[in-house]
Amino acid sequence: MKTFKHLSLDERETMLMLKAQGKSLRTIAHYLSRSTSSLSRELKRNRIPTRLGPAYRPAKAYLQARLRLKQGHRKTSPFAKKPELKNLVTEQLQNQWSPEIIAGRLKRQFGTTIVSHESIYRWIYTDARHLIPCLLRSHPKRWRRGSRSWILRLKKQRISIRQRPEEINKRLSPGHWETDLLWGQGKAALQVTVERKTRLTRIVTLANKRAQTSYLAISEVLSQLPTHLRQSMTYDNGVENFLYQEVVRRFKIKAYFCDPYSAWQKGTVENTNGLIRRFLPKNTILDTVPPERIAGIQDWLNNRPRKCLDFQTPAEAFQASVALAP
Repeated sequence: MKTFKHLSLDERETMLMLKAQGKSLRTIAHYLSRSTSSLSRELKRNRIPTRLGPAYRPAKAYLQARLRLKQGHRKTSPFAKKPELKNLVTEQLQNQWSPEIIAGRLKRQFGTTIVSHESIYRWIYTDARHLIPCLLRSHPKRWRRGSRSWILRLKKQRISIRQRPEEINKRLSPGHWETDLLWGQGKAALQVTVERKTRLTRIVTLANKRAQTSYLAISEVLSQLPTHLRQSMTYDNGVENFLYQEVVRRFKIKAYFCDPYSAWQKGTVENTNGLIRRFLPKNTILDTVPPERIAGIQDWLNNRPRKCLDFQTPAEAFQASVALAP
């Protein structure tokens, strides 16, 4: 098993400090649990010229090592030695062809893969950024690709909203909730949770959009409810809902999920978000909104008469549901 690790900045600074104190490389290597030859190579490889002669600078050496590591792992672009390929791809990009279409067309013409669409994307974002506007979604920065197999595994365990009982769909009984994350500018977000029958709303400010933070916010809301008023929760497929199974286990509550890209299926909370947007437009920096402001919006929602409740307020309708506890 490979256990080698590159020298850290702290190790480089410690080595220089001990060397300045007159310690031998063997002693320094023993202190850092490194081999003497590794430290010797480090000092020879990363010396820089100064007015007083070659010298070792830990911060500079650390940056040089990171740069070498990055360049050493960089794949050679297929366009580097094929200017005719670069010209062809550039022409087709300017003709509004996507990288997938270009790669597929070349493979069809030559009977083998000439260049992959991923190589085209990588070339555009590293060496041909002037071609980014030619892409359909011309984002200035491309998100890092990675394995999302855990999301696929998680989706297999989710219960579709299509399996949600008619009792919930028709709002025949209270205790069935919908939740959603309302985003704005900055790192903060709002966890908006709405009861389907009475439209009672609970809003919790989140410091970030992580799954753990969302889980704690939903738990805070559910822990304040009597058992008969926490029967089910409907989510969308956002990664902030990754810990929904913890909610299920803790509160013995059922969970249902909208179809992908179908947030409208949980229309109760989406409509509530629209009401909240009257006070907090999309460009609002939620990090700076005081808790009193959020509490005021929640009170306005819960004390506003609703036509669907025969002009009762959600707070009144919910209080009646609490009184019906078995």
